[in-house]
Amino acid sequence: VTTNAFMTPSVRKIHQADTTTTTQLHFFNFGKKPEEKEQVVEMPKKEEKPAPEEEDLDPIEKLFSFFFGKPEEEPFGLKRFGAARFPEQYPATVDEWAEPLEGDSPDVAKLRPLLKNTNMEFRGLTLSYDANKNGWNAEKFHQAVDRKGGALVVCTTQTGQVC
Repeated sequence: VTTNAFMTPSVRKIHQADTTTTTQLHFFNFGKKPEEKEQVVEMPKKEEKPAPEEEDLDPIEKLFSFFFGKPEEEPFGLKRFGAARFPEQYPATVDEWAEPLEGDSPDVAKLRPLLKNTNMEFRGLTLSYDANKNGWNAEKFHQAVDRKGGALVVCTTQTGQVC
């Protein structure tokens, strides 16, 4: 029978000496000789990205890293702000398109591809204001859309072009 043990590089061995000193206390080894024990303590090690060289930092980054230290990947356990986490905070994509959702009306299905990487990409859309029905009035427009979250304004020109 073969037994294999695999250890990660982050596991460190702590070796206990076989000699006894007067300062060493053996609370649970009453009057017995200390045995040579090898304890394995796992020390989790986060994967660290290689820090940029000092030459690669601009003067402002050097100043901040001098006073505040090198930037952490997840300070205080919080993830950093980035395009993968908050895509709607970054410029719109022009080479990716969102898929229509089940239940989209024909009008919304035409507009859905434009919502890629926005906070409205997977949300149901409803028509809140129609200028032809509700009137061409800024006050009525704002009464209909204010305090309701993100909005998509769709305009159709006299020639029929949607923008």
